[in-house]
Amino acid sequence: SPEKITVKEMVEALEGPLAIMPCFNHDAGEACAREKQCQMRPGLNFINQIIIDTFAQTTLSALFKKS
Repeated sequence: SPEKITVKEMVEALEGPLAIMPCFNHDAGEACAREKQCQMRPGLNFINQIIIDTFAQTTLSALFKKS
């Protein structure tokens, strides 16, 4: 039912784990040699987590009500 399915569940079912950059998707084996010294990683990780949390809190029903 659209009230029980989250946007996160739908996107992950179609596209795989949510990640704004390939280096955030360790499940896909995407590793970056510069990950440990990357200056952008903390900020991008913060944004990535906000997106994941928002998708997890939004049901399909709520999404269609807003359009």
